[in-house]
Amino acid sequence: MLTWRNYFRPPPIIGQQPDAPLAIRNPKTHSYWSWNLGFMTILDYEVVNVSQKAIHSFSESQHTGEPWGPEGTLSQPESALKPGEFLHTRTSVSGKSRVTLMVDFVQFTDGTTWYSGSGQETVHPDGVRAGARAAAEHLIKILGSAGSEAVMKALPRIHADVRDPYATGHNWGLGYFCGVTNVSVNVQHANREGGLLAIEGALQRIITAVFT
Repeated sequence: MLTWRNYFRPPPIIGQQPDAPLAIRNPKTHSYWSWNLGFMTILDYEVVNVSQKAIHSFSESQHTGEPWGPEGTLSQPESALKPGEFLHTRTSVSGKSRVTLMVDFVQFTDGTTWYSGSGQETVHPDGVRAGARAAAEHLIKILGSAGSEAVMKALPRIHADVRDPYATGHNWGLGYFCGVTNVSVNVQHANREGGLLAIEGALQRIITAVFT
């Protein structure tokens, strides 16, 4: 595979988001060519945690002005991204339009979240609430039948067990998936802080929140 720094493509615009928990820095464009894949353009950049809390996962978007709208990317570091740490990220870009990079959604390890006001095209709050409601109801059934330990064992497969039934009928983007993840993050946080006895309370709080 041949690789080279692409200085001819206009550098991306980094959206101005002074309140965002993450900052996008050091974008670079590279081009690749191989017999199998053909020609590709890859945008490399760093995503830095500029908040005071550890981050579990986040979503960014690449805006090109194309009629199909922005493309969203969901990232989850191998371990929580602590304040001051950064994650090297890359995404493929197409077309000749200049790309604008934005942070759309951030999920902290304590279960709290941050939304960009303009990021609802890729992570819609309605989708997050719907995913959280479905995941919490699913885990409450497991809690009632098999207990808190079974709930913890169910978390690794929760995305396989709780799927978006309206995937083709709502413009939620990554919202539903992020909502399911949020329940998993909240349950893990409750277990770390209060043990298995705290799981039921965490699930009940989620149910109360999504129905108000």
